[in-house]
Amino acid sequence: VSRSREEDIAPVRSPGRLVALVAIGAVLVLVVAAVVGVVAARKLAEHQAVNDAANTADLLAEAVVQPVISDSLPSGDPAALQTLDAALEDYLAHSSLVRVKVWTQDGLIVYSDESRLVGRQYQLSADAQEVFAHPATRAEVSDLDKPENQYERGQGRLLEAYRPIWTPAGTPLLFETYSPYTEVDARAGQLWRGFAGVTISSLLLFAALLLPLLWQLLTRLRASQRQRERLL
Repeated sequence: VSRSREEDIAPVRSPGRLVALVAIGAVLVLVVAAVVGVVAARKLAEHQAVNDAANTADLLAEAVVQPVISDSLPSGDPAALQTLDAALEDYLAHSSLVRVKVWTQDGLIVYSDESRLVGRQYQLSADAQEVFAHPATRAEVSDLDKPENQYERGQGRLLEAYRPIWTPAGTPLLFETYSPYTEVDARAGQLWRGFAGVTISSLLLFAALLLPLLWQLLTRLRASQRQRERLL
């Protein structure tokens, strides 16, 4: 009988277990929210950075490159290269862009701020070829394993943006820019800090609302325990 009474009393003599379970649950919720927040912030930051890279390439093409290119640029005319070089020099010196390239439709690089690339020919990707048929500005994370990106390696991950431009005679060319992926990291950090602030504040508010209920429950458990002990 004594053992039976101890077994009846034991489960209610540890209300601290309830507090521990609630604390563990709160920690698990915080960890899950943190992981989800990091992933969501990274994806959103990359999406925004890709859009920014596309907008930068679009503005640079319209305001700087398109007005100065000549019909002799595709043929490698030194004067045409110097004119484009002069137009881009000041901008490239004060911007975060890593590389600029101008391609022909058959994959020939007719201009780049990296002179070793000029005159080389590579296979354009399907997406790059698509912008000739359907003019648009596109951006994506660069594949630095491609042979045409050999001089961009060693600078971390990059974002590339490209769009068509035209010579005065209407010959289509592909204008391409490369920008650092570090902008994604910086923006992801900003988004995560905002997300973390909202999440932690919400959890603290939830805990503040939950504590009175938990305290009331523990008080009732203790009262019930004392009553059972007296009855036993």
